[in-house]
Order: sequence, then C-alpha cells, then structure tokens
Amino acid sequence: NSPFDYINADVKGKTLVLTTTNGTKAIYNAREHKVITASYINIEVVAKHLIEEHNDVIILCSGWKGVFNLEDPIFAGSLANLLMDSDKYKSSCDSLFASIQLLKNSNGDLFNYLSDSSHRKRLKSLKMEDDTRFCLSPPIKSSIIPILKADKLVILEG
Repeated sequence: NSPFDYINADVKGKTLVLTTTNGTKAIYNAREHKVITASYINIEVVAKHLIEEHNDVIILCSGWKGVFNLEDPIFAGSLANLLMDSDKYKSSCDSLFASIQLLKNSNGDLFNYLSDSSHRKRLKSLKMEDDTRFCLSPPIKSSIIPILKADKLVILEG
C-alpha cells in the first residue's frame, strides 16, 4: 500500500484494487451510510465538502489488525478541528476530545511523535519510513474525494 506505487503510475481511468487490514472492512461495514475516505493528502477538500453539506459526521477509525493505533485518532482530531473551526460542527464526544488532545500533543510533528508507536515501528522495520513521512505530511494535496458507490470507491462528482 505504498503511496509511491501510484504517484507516477498511469492509473487514470483504470480500476484499482486495494485491500487493507482494517480499512476495507470498516468501509464495508459502513456501506449502508454515505462513506467518504480521507487522509492528510485530501483532508482540506473533504472538510470543505462536509462543511458545505453540513450533515452529521462520524469519523471512523479502523486501526490495524483489529486493534487501536495512534495515527487514526490523530487524523480524526485533525479532521474534527477543521470541521469545528467552521463553527458548523460541535462535539461533546470524549473519544473525539482525546483525538484532538493527541494531535495537540504532537506539536505539529506527527512523524517524530509517532516514533514509538507500534505501527510506526513495524513500518520502519519494513524500510517504509519514506511512506510514513509522506502519509503524515504529504508534499502534495489532492482535490479528489473518494466516495463509496455500489461497493466501489469512486471520485465524488460535482
């Protein structure tokens, strides 16, 4: 699942098959609802879309191999901050409060903050440090919003 496998690949107009240990299952389990996937590469455009729609939002953290991992709730805190900064969203959820606190504790340096996390250590052992750095602070941004339609993630139109 390296982002570098797709950056320069000619994938436009092609169907990609991607599976993950937990994300695929989380998307499938939420399929009865509107499902949008997000990461740091498209967080701004996803937040803007959600703010414009102004519907209730559940940020679903999928973890890794059925267990909690730090990077998911930190991302949830990042997305929640963008939504709540718009003054259209509010929350009294303790898990979201904890996610925002984890994000604040990172002091804007997610790569080093997560250095002792189990998932980051695993990726380091697989020599995927560049992947980790890219995913936590992508040098590019995307305007694509993937949305689930008929059991496939497609680009949100309009």
